[in-house]
Amino acid sequence: MRAIFLIVVVAISVISCISTNSIDRRVASGDYSYAENGLTGSEASDYWHISEGADVYPYAWIKRLTNTVATVRSPYFTDLDKKYGILREPNYGSYSHIVPWVGLTLAWSDAPEDQADITKEKLQQKGIREEDILNRYQVITGKYGGEVKSIAMVGTNCSACHSSQLNVSGNPIFIEGAGNRLDIRGFFKDMMGSTIKMMLKPAELKVFLESFNYTPTEAEIISNEFVYKFKRDLRLPGFISRGAKRHILGMPEWNQKSRRDSKESPSAEVSPAESAKVQAEQVTADKDLDEYFEHLADPQLNLQEKIAKLVIQKHLLRHRDVVARYLKIMLALTVFKDDPAVRNHQIKNIDLKAVLSLELQARMEYMAKLISGYPETTEALARYGRTDAFGRIGNTVARMHDPNPLTGNVSLPSIWAIQYRDMFHWNGNTNSVLMRNIGQSFGLGAVLIEPDAKDGKKNRATTNFENLNKIENLMYKIEVPQWTKLIGENTIDKSKIELGCNAYIFNCMNCHSSHKKVGPNKELLQYRVFDLRFIGTDPNQAVLQTKLINGLPLRKALFGFTQGVRDQYHADFPEKVSSEGMLKNMEASYQLRGQEVFRDTFLGETEANVKYNLDYVDIQAQSGYAARHLAGVWASAPYLHNDTVVSMKELLTPPEQRLKRFRLDHREYDTQNMGLATFSDQELDVVCSERESACMKVNNSGVKEFYAKMKAGKNVSYKDITGNGDSNLGHNYGTKLSEEEKMSLIEFLKVLEPEREYAWSSGRKYYEIIGSVCKAM
Repeated sequence: MRAIFLIVVVAISVISCISTNSIDRRVASGDYSYAENGLTGSEASDYWHISEGADVYPYAWIKRLTNTVATVRSPYFTDLDKKYGILREPNYGSYSHIVPWVGLTLAWSDAPEDQADITKEKLQQKGIREEDILNRYQVITGKYGGEVKSIAMVGTNCSACHSSQLNVSGNPIFIEGAGNRLDIRGFFKDMMGSTIKMMLKPAELKVFLESFNYTPTEAEIISNEFVYKFKRDLRLPGFISRGAKRHILGMPEWNQKSRRDSKESPSAEVSPAESAKVQAEQVTADKDLDEYFEHLADPQLNLQEKIAKLVIQKHLLRHRDVVARYLKIMLALTVFKDDPAVRNHQIKNIDLKAVLSLELQARMEYMAKLISGYPETTEALARYGRTDAFGRIGNTVARMHDPNPLTGNVSLPSIWAIQYRDMFHWNGNTNSVLMRNIGQSFGLGAVLIEPDAKDGKKNRATTNFENLNKIENLMYKIEVPQWTKLIGENTIDKSKIELGCNAYIFNCMNCHSSHKKVGPNKELLQYRVFDLRFIGTDPNQAVLQTKLINGLPLRKALFGFTQGVRDQYHADFPEKVSSEGMLKNMEASYQLRGQEVFRDTFLGETEANVKYNLDYVDIQAQSGYAARHLAGVWASAPYLHNDTVVSMKELLTPPEQRLKRFRLDHREYDTQNMGLATFSDQELDVVCSERESACMKVNNSGVKEFYAKMKAGKNVSYKDITGNGDSNLGHNYGTKLSEEEKMSLIEFLKVLEPEREYAWSSGRKYYEIIGSVCKAM
């Protein structure tokens, strides 16, 4: 479908097929306590909530917004666990952060980095009540100097995708650092869809304005004027007929309040017949509008639905500047309603530059991009627990005029055991923690404040470098999840450990272990990236990013962008960069990792890798995926880089026999097969028809043809990618093991120990490997 928005596991008994009558098995998070897994409670709270500078949406709006896009109308900011898989914070209220959802941030716009995060403690110090930030702005000295008007903004940080919960026999267990069962696309889709729909519906907008203490009469007058002018400027078909214009402008309230220009005055009274005709036109147009919003993220559209959607999308895309302008007007009319520059709440009299800072203007322009999307971009359904992060980040910062197809969706990966990992991302393309985190902040919603500036400040960004530094150090502390600690030693079948360990040695260990130390001081663990032709898994994510960006490889275009943002920060804040905390962290990172490099996985090693003798990669011109250590893999289901294999047992099954359809939107775990629990075909039919993003539907179309060309010696490229990224083919390793060996291997992976750099501090030892032989202990 066309892209609309820009822009992110255990039951003691055997679970094979769960009935629909027992409990609600959506992604709702239950009442649970936080079991420390490397982070203390207060550290975890900071990890879940400190801002990366990607605070995209006004807090005053999100607390009032009604979800009008979803099947059931509801306050948008409630039940986020049930609707999108965003986890409710464990032990909420024990710490100072205000928002109760893991991964959601609350920060002041324009604020200096150390003052940005809004906490109960900081509000108390300023004498501000929590309810006040829903109705007021504050005047502050901004991050880049000067006096600015600042408001509370909501966003996300990395923990939304990289903290999870698994249900073991109905008991919720929090797994820090695990990929979440999260519908991040749905979260943003519904937020932006509900916002734009409200802005185009007078009745919805009237209710919204009344919540900002407008009287019903004031709210009705403003909403009618706003919606009429917005639709007029968008040039939406069916909304700008002569009769509709006369009907709207002839409303008594407008005449009484003189809320129109004299040129817009109707030349005569509107007859009842004409009024009825206009109202019928409006009903038809509104019906088309509703159909558009109902099908925003549905790739399976019939012709009529496609037309209804594309008609509106065309206008939103063509008139993105109009969308941005009216978002700014809406912000002025609501949070800044009492500002002197919002004179008499008349749209034509609002001085937007006097009301909104450059950052808030950039935020609204970014929202307009989220709403209007890309021209002619193919997008595959992301589904729960996945996103095409690289595609979206690349499109956001470098490919707006030539976007990549968004068909490279990948699993939200685990982020434990990363401090000594040599390269990051599924295809192992960078060694820089800071650079990947800068890119991530833009993927989540950080923006350039003044990208067209001519004075050398065009790379000034909202990215919060101080918090990125904190988050990086917190991530290093997250431990590999320990089954026996979180689930219990009594759940391990010790009789299977020795056979499983030997199966691991001969079928898994060679690929999923580090055989070499790299980096300046040879402290980093190198994990090999295996050529696609050897593993045979879906090629989309690895290959699509080889498309040139304005004649440049991705490594130069994207890395150049993030370097520009970093260098601008260094120039603006030399005292911060040289401060003890940040400088110490930068020096430690350089000692460990050396010169920052971005390796193009298709074109081979970079010049930097050779020049600085970092010895990070052995491979040359090939594309593929990195094989990570398997400690903690039990908490990472589903499997493969694109989440297309429901359990470890299925991964050990020949590809043609693997399950082709299963649910992604739940947390029930199958301990025997090590993966998500599966459901009956009958229940799948219901769930998949109601919410397609909740289901994985494997699609191997185009993948066999791609590999046939590769094996025939032809030069394949992104132009040969025709599938939607949802293939479960490949990774045939272990499929020929006996049933006993497979089940023993699964049991062994529950107790597999991490590398010594990440060794657990407690727990019994179940095995010992001496050479190529394993003995149970």
